[in-house]
Amino acid sequence: MEPSVWDLLRGKNRLTEMEYSVLLFAAENVSLVREMNIRELAARCYTSPATIIRLCKKLGFSGYSEFLFFLKGQQPTLHQTERPHHEAWADQFRTQMTNFERTDALISDQVSDFRQLLDASRSIFLYGAGFSTFFAEYMAKKLHLQKKQAWVSSAGDSRSLFLAHIEHQDLFIAFSRSGETESVLEKVNIAKQHAIPVIAFTRATKNRLGELATVHIPIYDDQREESTTASSYDSNLLLVMEMLLHR
Repeated sequence: MEPSVWDLLRGKNRLTEMEYSVLLFAAENVSLVREMNIRELAARCYTSPATIIRLCKKLGFSGYSEFLFFLKGQQPTLHQTERPHHEAWADQFRTQMTNFERTDALISDQVSDFRQLLDASRSIFLYGAGFSTFFAEYMAKKLHLQKKQAWVSSAGDSRSLFLAHIEHQDLFIAFSRSGETESVLEKVNIAKQHAIPVIAFTRATKNRLGELATVHIPIYDDQREESTTASSYDSNLLLVMEMLLHR
């Protein structure tokens, strides 16, 4: 019996993360991919045609054309419905765990610095803009349980309100996935002008917020900004906060 595209995924250990991502996209979208040229597939998966060529070679095909010919022989509806849901769940779970391990390796040197600043602080100001406001509010509630005074502000609050509170704080904690949000950078600079130490949570890329922070907690993020697929950033950040606050 000719192997299915799902059978190819079982040998994923020899594929890079990006190659596996492309193959998974092809498996889940057979009808769509077999009508795409290599540049269209590369753009859709945020990668290069060279990566797709390497993937095809690793899978045993002479090139992209032979891979497309293989896909044309697939039954997309049958294969997609036959794949057990627990297999898809298991793959996603393993990916999430791998990405968290990457975050854990990134922050190993910052954990003690975080705890020292937190233990030395009684009153803490937390700030996040947009979706990051959720993480600021979440951590504030956790800090309340530790008998800390925690104030939360977001981009919707006035500058005068921020200024009225910041000078009385022992610590400033900022959240910005990109690390480039102007409203966050402005508040961090004000905190530094008041000689208040800053802890910043951002994605694990070089960014201005991370460079300004006293302690930078980088979070591994497997998603490009343009993508609408699930990202490890949010789940990694929640797990990191839980571990940092209870060590």
